[in-house]
Amino acid sequence: MMEQMAAKDPLPAALKGADTMAVSPEACKDEVAALAKGSNLLGQQTPTVEPGSCAGLVAQLSSTCSEQHQQAAKAIHIFVDDSQQNKDAIIAAGALPLLANLLRSEKLSVLQPVLEACNSLAAFGSQQNYDAVIAAGVLPLVVSLLRSNMAGVQEVAARSVQALTQSSQQSADAVISLGALPLLVSMLASGQLGKQEQSALALLELAFSSEQNRAKIFAAGAVPVLAQSLKSESPETQKAAAVTLAALAADGGQQMKAAIIATGALHWLGVLMAPQCPATHDAAACVLMTLADGSQQSQDAIISADVLPLLVALLRSDNSVVQERAATAIRILAFSQANADVIVSAGAVPLLVGMLKADKLSVQTDAAKAFVELASHCSQRDVIVAAGGLPVLVALLRSAQPTEEPHTTARTAIALVSIALDSQLNMDAIIAKGTLPIFASLALEPPVQAPAAYLSMRLAQGSEENQNALIAAGLLPALVGLLQTADSIVQDFATQAVESLAAGLPCVRNAVIAVGFLPILKGLLKSSNTNVQTHSAQAIEFLTTDI
Repeated sequence: MMEQMAAKDPLPAALKGADTMAVSPEACKDEVAALAKGSNLLGQQTPTVEPGSCAGLVAQLSSTCSEQHQQAAKAIHIFVDDSQQNKDAIIAAGALPLLANLLRSEKLSVLQPVLEACNSLAAFGSQQNYDAVIAAGVLPLVVSLLRSNMAGVQEVAARSVQALTQSSQQSADAVISLGALPLLVSMLASGQLGKQEQSALALLELAFSSEQNRAKIFAAGAVPVLAQSLKSESPETQKAAAVTLAALAADGGQQMKAAIIATGALHWLGVLMAPQCPATHDAAACVLMTLADGSQQSQDAIISADVLPLLVALLRSDNSVVQERAATAIRILAFSQANADVIVSAGAVPLLVGMLKADKLSVQTDAAKAFVELASHCSQRDVIVAAGGLPVLVALLRSAQPTEEPHTTARTAIALVSIALDSQLNMDAIIAKGTLPIFASLALEPPVQAPAAYLSMRLAQGSEENQNALIAAGLLPALVGLLQTADSIVQDFATQAVESLAAGLPCVRNAVIAVGFLPILKGLLKSSNTNVQTHSAQAIEFLTTDI
């Protein structure tokens, strides 16, 4: 199914693997959409249909007897379910035009099996089968049946909408142009479980067809109805409604996010994340992930709704996808100190550290990204250290990929510097774990330049032991490079570091001179940054006093 989805309009970056979001709700959508696929009515392996049987079934469809129509349609549904060979045989025998004609029947006993037969022929088969079903004129007839007053017909027609649009944006566009959206929204609002479930699945499929169709779903007034459907007694309806809301929020901007939040959806998403509702954890986390992304107002609303403890609890899930979505939502929410402190207080740190030991690489990756955001933004760095976060951060910096993951690399470096500066004890621990040589090796990488320069400055301004550690780690050559960057802030930190080292013991001063700082410092006297000029001049004075 996902191969079919790939041919459609790509989802917004926020729902795929962009830097702001590590994961997409497509996996959840795939799982939910699978609910629409009927199971084998025989409960056994689908039998192979013989050519003679095909002719007999077509003859029954051609008869004037509604009972024979019903029997033939049911048999076709059974024969073609999960069998591409049988689909081909039935279509080749000329069954489709007859099935399409029977969709005009006024008998429920005929309509239901005929719709199911069309669904089975179109769904999960070849493109040729699908095109044949569309060419038979089934789509307009299916949409018209969404208006039916006969019990059960609307549900099967909605299932047909889902089946007939899953591999074609063109069909999705056609269904919408035929007026399906208000009919599906009305079904979803009906309060009847069968109608809710099938209309939710159909809307989900249409939402994933294109950005334009998502906008049309919003314009049709679907958002408040989808939000209300989060309260449904059907987990399938809840999941489909939640993932549809996530798709709408992903590229709808703040207006869409605000509209979803205004419905009171956050409260019900909290209910769906409760421990007793594991079936809906994935979908609920998916919505929070998209609502939080790129909107401070949405983030504030999420924090105010008091759903964070439930979100943090999802990090304990046995479902790795749920863990990944929860970690991603936490990473996005942790972009401010206030939010990060709330998340840390909710107990996220030890859970994220535990996820870093998971067997699945994607779980480790999402946990690491969330962890470094928390560690670099929160004020409760003692909690990070107590949870064993220091060796984790050192390991993450050692394996950093500054070109591929610049943001994560920068936040990891900043987190380590922040922890180091909390106390000399932390600084000693960071030095003891071999962190300084890692900074030296990465210092000239753009994401690490500022943290490396700042750490060097603080080491140089510290004790003799800290200065010696800086030199032993190879940070002096790194400082030479940092002085020559185009970033005046980096230069400011680096010149302060050199100034402090130049004012130190003779052995330290000699090491600075030996590396060749003097010519570079003289060049910086012409810097447009007055701080860089001042610190460079002072460093030169210290270095040349005894020469």
